[in-house]
Amino acid sequence: MELLLLENQLNDAKNLLEKVMVVNKKNVHIKYVYTGILHILENIDTFGKSLKASKPFITYFKENITSLSQMEQQLSKKQIPSYLEHINEVCFSLFEEMVIFFRERDLNPNVQTGTFETSFLSYFKNHDDWLPTDETLVCRFYYDYLPRFFNSELNIQDFDTIIKKQ
Repeated sequence: MELLLLENQLNDAKNLLEKVMVVNKKNVHIKYVYTGILHILENIDTFGKSLKASKPFITYFKENITSLSQMEQQLSKKQIPSYLEHINEVCFSLFEEMVIFFRERDLNPNVQTGTFETSFLSYFKNHDDWLPTDETLVCRFYYDYLPRFFNSELNIQDFDTIIKKQ
């Protein structure tokens, strides 16, 4: 699966975020993305196979992971503070992409999710940045599109159309 091919980049991203968390201890999204990457790496063999509806987001996920991977390879520890704003933006996007992945897995009766994914989604649901009434793509997928997919009201092709309109 596509995520299995990203294993090296995921490890690079994990290494970069370990360094970033030393400099930027207060950014909760970075911590969630870091632990999300660890979770995906621990479950890499099966994780990607469980994603069907959120496949369009894998492209964006790969781009963001590759961006962090390249920074890990190019930046020294001393350079990290000057790139924090960009790293924060990438991590915010990764956080939202992981929300969609974990939400799909949570709704799928054939997938066993654990405590980590439940707490990740709980943070999302209880945070003021994302409300059920928001028209953001992540909120629409979380609260509307993915549940409708699992109720057989939407199909995969509908998601491609929805994303292209955004």
